Amino acid sequence: MDKKKNQIVGRLEEFSDVLPNPFYWLDLKQKYIGVNACTIDVTGTRSFKKDFAEKTPLDIYPREMAEEIIEHHKEVIQRGEVIRVEESIENLLTKEKKYFTATIAPLYDEKQNIIGTCGISIDVTKEKLLTKQLEIANAAKTEFIANMSHDIRTPLTGVVGMASSIARNSTDTRSRDEASLLMKSGMELLAMHNEILEQVKAGEDKFSPKSVVFSIRDMINDLITLIEPNVRVKKLELMVSIDDTVSDCHEGMVTLVQSVIHNLITNAIKFTDIGHIKLSVKEENKNNECSEVIITVEDTGSGIAQDDRDKIFEKFVRLTPSYETNSGDGAGLGLSIVMDNLSKLAGRIELESVLGKGSCFTVYFPLKKTSHKSAASDNMTSGKDFSNKLPLMPASQSKSYEKNDEVARGIPHSRLQVLLVEDNEIAAISAKTILEENGCQVTVANAGEEALKLTENQIFDLIFMDIGLPDKNGMEVSEIIRKREKANSLKPVPILALTGHGKEAEAECLNAGMNRVFSKPLLADSIGEILGYYFGVDRSDTPKKS
Repeated sequence: MDKKKNQIVGRLEEFSDVLPNPFYWLDLKQKYIGVNACTIDVTGTRSFKKDFAEKTPLDIYPREMAEEIIEHHKEVIQRGEVIRVEESIENLLTKEKKYFTATIAPLYDEKQNIIGTCGISIDVTKEKLLTKQLEIANAAKTEFIANMSHDIRTPLTGVVGMASSIARNSTDTRSRDEASLLMKSGMELLAMHNEILEQVKAGEDKFSPKSVVFSIRDMINDLITLIEPNVRVKKLELMVSIDDTVSDCHEGMVTLVQSVIHNLITNAIKFTDIGHIKLSVKEENKNNECSEVIITVEDTGSGIAQDDRDKIFEKFVRLTPSYETNSGDGAGLGLSIVMDNLSKLAGRIELESVLGKGSCFTVYFPLKKTSHKSAASDNMTSGKDFSNKLPLMPASQSKSYEKNDEVARGIPHSRLQVLLVEDNEIAAISAKTILEENGCQVTVANAGEEALKLTENQIFDLIFMDIGLPDKNGMEVSEIIRKREKANSLKPVPILALTGHGKEAEAECLNAGMNRVFSKPLLADSIGEILGYYFGVDRSDTPKKS
């Protein structure tokens, strides 16, 4: 090494030794030219001369760690620019592993030729460990929320189901009315439970919906199917207008778009007792690649005072406390969820309202243009025909087993063999009662293994499968049933998932081979529609219980 290089190295050593972070420089062959005192301390080595001089990382560190270091320095030489990377270094004496963010830059001679590399590493071990702890805590929180969701929702659905049964079958007017009130209260609790859970999930960092190709018309058809029962209960008129300017297909985060529209409509239903709700959709071109979708939800409800218009978008804010109105309508989260989702969609919202006359919410958000559907959008309902549709959860972008829906129609319900897989006693009694009222022959399994034994020895026309079972979960059981059917060339039996976990379980259920996913509670109207969809309407042969 010539005199000039020795002078440079000497100056670098003097400067680097006062740095509180590892500092090092290598030649073009990845041999160490120098390291500072902190590098020696962090690596557990003795000195530069004894452990680094004329050596490469492969001569000093474990192979995996050394190859990572060499790769980074080669990249700097090849690109001729500064890079920032994450590295881990193991102390050779204590075997303690630390994590660093390294900034590596090229070294030049007086002719601006690269003669090597130098780097400085910042210790981020504490931050790394904290991140891991937060990930563990978030995972525990997610599991806790999922368990609590199931544990709260399951008994609630049992209460609603049994109240529904009493309301249908009681001959006493007072008992029937009281059961109807009990059912309504239970449904309000379930709605509030779902609303809070949706807000919690939306706040999680891992909540990042994917951008997919979808049809706005199909998506709205699915949402209307979900919402129509609530509109009928309040005897409101629901009008839907989709302008001819709206393209057949768009690309965007369909989950967020669904949530925005659903929350706006359900909010309108809550605060409208007389009149109508109107959903309007139109589209305006922004450029060749993107268009702006404009969705308006108008109602003839209670309206919002001028001073309250900013408050309604805050979390857990209700303009009139429930103890003043005796109303259990929501947790005050619907519009805050709309705002959160619009921010992720790069959208905005406008509000016009007259107190006592109604409100009009208009949202604007951009979507990419596209000329073809994806496989995901093909699973959505097409056209504007809302007849012969099941009360499904929103359409999934996951694998669907709708091909299995081609089952024998026209079978009298009294000949149907139905397997109900449900571990909650009350939920099982409620669903079994409704199925038997429709004339079905019902077998109940309380666990996954029991269901597998029954399906091995008996042919069923329809299976209702709870996904939260004490041994194997519903997805595992369904996968085994599908494998058996394929191995024995059997026609797939429709498997309908019953879940208290909400729509986040839908993709996993469909991927496991289930046909459809339903949120608990499964009430009489839903079961009647399911049987009608799969086996035809059965008016004459079904012995109804009185």
